[in-house]
Amino acid sequence: MYDENVNGGGSLGTGAWLPHVAIVGNTPAPEFSGEGSGTSLDPYVITTCEQLQEMNNFLTSSFVLGNNIDCSETETWNENTAEWEDDIVGGTLIPDEYMGVINNGYFGFEPIGQADYLDGGFEGTLDGQNFSISNLWIFRKDELYNGLIGYATGATIENLTLVNSNIVGSSNTGGFVGFGDSVTLDNLTNQNGMVRAYLSYYGGGIAGEIDNASVLTNLSVVNGTVHGSGNVIGGIVGRMLNSSISDSQSSADVDGGEYVGGAFGILDSSEVSSVTTTGNVASNNSEDAYSPGIIKTGGFTGGFAGYIESSSIFESRAAGDVSAEGNFTGGFGGQISASDIESSSSSGSVAGDQYVGGFGGQVSETSLLNVYAGGDVTALDYLGGFVGEVFLSDLENVYSRGLVIPIEEAVLFGGFAGSVGSETNIINSFWDIESSQQDSDCGEGDCSSLTSLSTAQATSQTPYLSAGWDFENVWTKDFGNDRYPYLQFEPLAESEPEPETQTPRRSSGSFASSRLNVSPQ
Repeated sequence: MYDENVNGGGSLGTGAWLPHVAIVGNTPAPEFSGEGSGTSLDPYVITTCEQLQEMNNFLTSSFVLGNNIDCSETETWNENTAEWEDDIVGGTLIPDEYMGVINNGYFGFEPIGQADYLDGGFEGTLDGQNFSISNLWIFRKDELYNGLIGYATGATIENLTLVNSNIVGSSNTGGFVGFGDSVTLDNLTNQNGMVRAYLSYYGGGIAGEIDNASVLTNLSVVNGTVHGSGNVIGGIVGRMLNSSISDSQSSADVDGGEYVGGAFGILDSSEVSSVTTTGNVASNNSEDAYSPGIIKTGGFTGGFAGYIESSSIFESRAAGDVSAEGNFTGGFGGQISASDIESSSSSGSVAGDQYVGGFGGQVSETSLLNVYAGGDVTALDYLGGFVGEVFLSDLENVYSRGLVIPIEEAVLFGGFAGSVGSETNIINSFWDIESSQQDSDCGEGDCSSLTSLSTAQATSQTPYLSAGWDFENVWTKDFGNDRYPYLQFEPLAESEPEPETQTPRRSSGSFASSRLNVSPQ
């Protein structure tokens, strides 16, 4: 179980304030310099970056953009004369350009609602009217709640694109929203941007953290990168709790310490429908020298989410490659618990230490229906083409086709699973014994109900029809060009051709006393 009580984070109030937003206490705010009166029927019209910054004086008002806005000037807003030193490591001087973070000597734009987070931050509406904000600069690595909107409660942000933004902050840093409580986010795109949660937690291409019945729809992160030298980093949202998201996608590359995913670092008690990720995902602990106060194992890493708990996911896929310097790594989810996943897939290659699988690193108390894993899997132990370890779960109409590559002294590995534990039901499911290059389906446990197929069989329709798979509503009927079955919502190009033989087949080992004692989370 992920523990929120961790070290790290940041503070507020290190940056100088622009004169026109230096309104504190009970000082009356000036009139907005643009058109409109700030009501829902007559919103303020924003046409310049200065007016965008003025939103901090009207946190309950309604706004619209009247044109595209170039915020290049924010790169020289609010001078920061302090040396770039990190308190966590006792004042060690860090280079001005470090791991994708560039300190140019300015704090830049002040996130909307950041300074008023104790009072709810931004509680109004912002409608971009399909215009864009380009070249937004925020460098506040010691401050919480960063993004265009730093902190939002009950707010609506919609119809807006960020282009070439550079956003660096401490915990809760996102492209559009640092932290969102009961917010509505719709039709937002972060294009060619860089988001970084620096030595901290909760970073995402759209939002750092989302909570409390928020509704997210039609979100896109196009190219760019989402960095986290700390933990809980996602291509779309770092941590999403008790909320819903649909019709969204990310092609950004994502990296961080642990709990890292192509869409979400942590997905908890939420509903997901039609979300796709295609960027590569990596977790590591390479920055430990700069962050000894933050636990970074490099684990809990997934092409879709690092950690999934008590959530439902439908018609979603992860297509990027995944690599981790730690345990619990999966093409779709690093660790999946108490969830329902239906009509979903992963197709990227996966590499990690232990508990590594083409779809899930470790799966428990979960239902998987109409799901497949297509990527190759490389790990030290507990590895399988579909799952590293599974227990107390139901797997129905699933298959794996990836090459399985155990490293060094691996003892628990199989073409389909490394370990299958108690009360696990595998129904009408398959694995390609030829493409996996493994003789055994599972390293340990009961896999007697699982069916092995040759590649020729796996790329024909016969075994799946015999098992009662639904080719009218769920799976494709197109089996031309030696294609494996894929899901009807997926583009045809996602179906992979017949895998090539890459390594000699190795027989799976059995349970050994050297197994690491890693308890289910």
